[in-house]
Amino acid sequence: MIIPGAPVPPPLPPADAPTPASSSISGGMVALALAVAVLLVSGFTAAVYYGSEIQAWLNKHGSTESAWNTPAGEELIRANHLHFLIASTISQCFPGVDLAWGRDGPPSNVSIPLILGLQPSGEIQWQSTKSVGKTATIKLTNYQRTVLALSNGTTLLRMQLASTAADTKFTRNLLQTLIVAVSALTTILVTMKSIIDTAASSRTRTMLGIFAIIVAAAGTALASLNTAVTPGESFAKAQHALTQARQVQLDLNLLVASDKRICKEFDPDKANDPLAKKMAELSNKVKEIVASSETTGTTSGGGSQTGQSSPSHP
Repeated sequence: MIIPGAPVPPPLPPADAPTPASSSISGGMVALALAVAVLLVSGFTAAVYYGSEIQAWLNKHGSTESAWNTPAGEELIRANHLHFLIASTISQCFPGVDLAWGRDGPPSNVSIPLILGLQPSGEIQWQSTKSVGKTATIKLTNYQRTVLALSNGTTLLRMQLASTAADTKFTRNLLQTLIVAVSALTTILVTMKSIIDTAASSRTRTMLGIFAIIVAAAGTALASLNTAVTPGESFAKAQHALTQARQVQLDLNLLVASDKRICKEFDPDKANDPLAKKMAELSNKVKEIVASSETTGTTSGGGSQTGQSSPSHP
């Protein structure tokens, strides 16, 4: 019964209409669910994208055999093939020297002068055998020593650059992924804070605002770190230097394979000697690569030696 002149009460809200508290809770839960979803997707993407890099890092800090599966070890395998071809050409100057060895690696009287058996750690490993075939000692000419030293130095440089390129690539991709994920999370938090009903719980809005500020600050810090470290530029520089080092060793290999004077001496100080000019040119290229790369690779290439058997890698 309605009494005339009495105020009309406001209509009751529908039974399923959310209360301010329920709006606050639902808004906060949605924001939290979206944030968790972004983090899960980012984590899954990073795990898939960086799986090989993580495995390489574990291999680098694992056993000796697993060290061959690192970027430096894989680059050493390729470089060792070229160095072996150079050593094989030089060995033809010494009748009786046989480079066909078994799983135990080359004997010491062959591996030491020809610098065979280089390992990812920078060590040179060989058998304890003192002689092979008819020749117990290999006496190299100055030309042969120069070629082997240049090839070995280029091999060590390639290992260092490959390791540096892999590390900087991993850092670049990781920072970029984190920056994208943090930016997306910041946008979600700010958007959720703006669309939540103004009548919602002030605590929920305050928490979303605080989270948005913290995440935005983290994104700014990551962007600043990426600018300061410049992993992308470092990766491009290391990769370019690695390509140049590969070309130098290939040019050296072709020079030795086609040179009829490989068994003879040469005069490095003779200005009109084409061979001396070519060796000086290749040596200067290596020096330029080292100077331009400005890297401090993880593989030092100290070339320490140990009288142990090497794995079955040429």
